[in-house]
Amino acid sequence: MRPLRLTLLLGVIAAAVAAASAFAAAPSSSAPPVAHAAGGDVTTVIYPAIVNTRLVRAQTLLDAATQYHDMGDDANAVKALAGVRANVSKAWTGDKYLIQNAPPPVAAEAGLRVTKPKPKSKSKSAAHASGGAVVGAVSPYADYFATTSAVLALDHNVATIAMSMVDTANATALPAINSAVFGALNARDSAIAFIHTLPVPAAAAGHKASAHASGGAVVADWSTTMQPITFDTADELMQIKGLQAGGSASRLLTLAQAQITKTTATVNTDWPPTPPAA
Repeated sequence: MRPLRLTLLLGVIAAAVAAASAFAAAPSSSAPPVAHAAGGDVTTVIYPAIVNTRLVRAQTLLDAATQYHDMGDDANAVKALAGVRANVSKAWTGDKYLIQNAPPPVAAEAGLRVTKPKPKSKSKSAAHASGGAVVGAVSPYADYFATTSAVLALDHNVATIAMSMVDTANATALPAINSAVFGALNARDSAIAFIHTLPVPAAAAGHKASAHASGGAVVADWSTTMQPITFDTADELMQIKGLQAGGSASRLLTLAQAQITKTTATVNTDWPPTPPAA
């Protein structure tokens, strides 16, 4: 007969192995998005650390906030939402610095690292012995167009997740949810206002790139970066109407609806939709 202690130990090991396998198979919220380039090449978008650290921290805290909220732990939900708002604001601050200080995006595949193996060159490596960058190599980090798109996507995600908590929020949690929603919407509006003051990048002229995190074309200028915001705002307005139809009469939703509608009009005015090709 197998000793009880050994049986329990084997059970614990089996459970640990199963949990580790499940964890390895589950997608990570902080994993970089994957894009598919034309021709089937797989590319990975790597955002600059000045922004990426904030994207990861904001998403981690947002996940925690929803879990605390669903469990009725209002005190910790409020703390997590405060952290979300802080990182949303700092993500835009970092992105603004990047826009003002980064070199113009390189044509074609700036910010995208192709993972498909390439033929080996017969020439000697140009890498420095000290570990410096290879001469003439394209940076693997996303340009400021793609990075701005990621920041705007974070704003949308925070706003919609926070609004989803409204219909189950009590008086303790509602102020923090309000701050998270409008912190995200205000950060997006600040980005829109700032970017509208920028000249059209010279690098965008004739710029053609091959991949985007969503699988479409890589953003090549501010117009193709900003116009997709209208898809996010349409999604947000549908969410609000659904919540209201479900019985939520929160003033937060009414105010958010007005701000989001104005944001849509601003984007369509500043970066009009491109007419379909004939």
